[in-house]
Amino acid sequence: MRNHLIDFKVVSKVDEYPDISFIGEYTDTPDQWNIVADTGEFCIDTTDFLLKKRSRLRFFKPYAGGALPGTPEYKKYAMQDFQRMQAYQNHDFCFIGIIAKAQIWNPITEIINVVHSGGIWGVESDSNKKYLETLANEQIDQLKTELSSLGFGSRAITYAIKRYYSGEIEA
Repeated sequence: MRNHLIDFKVVSKVDEYPDISFIGEYTDTPDQWNIVADTGEFCIDTTDFLLKKRSRLRFFKPYAGGALPGTPEYKKYAMQDFQRMQAYQNHDFCFIGIIAKAQIWNPITEIINVVHSGGIWGVESDSNKKYLETLANEQIDQLKTELSSLGFGSRAITYAIKRYYSGEIEA
């Protein structure tokens, strides 16, 4: 008896440990051109902050697209990074992973195994729908390749995918 493809779905999961360094990072160091987290203003004169001896000032060091600090491009991208980091901190969005999964049932052993695509992680949850669909389709393609390597024919794979998209299988 052959293995049976009994379930197919694409899932998204919260990325609990995303790499957000492409946005920037919080720091306690008042370096020039960091952003004061409380006010959203650039830290131009660091001695001013050091003399005030506030108990706990937080600064944001933006990536700013790699622009040179102090330039108009830096100021623009730094503020965008700061606002994006604030949105992340406020849970306005999160980072997710997108994975395609299939369940395979072996009728002889009566064991169900799960096979999945490699997954794509660090995806912003508020990305546009078309982009998320493109990533999901890439994961489906990966899973199709994996299923083919396990001996499933294109008809069985296509049937499972059609059932998934028709709603017969819960996502």
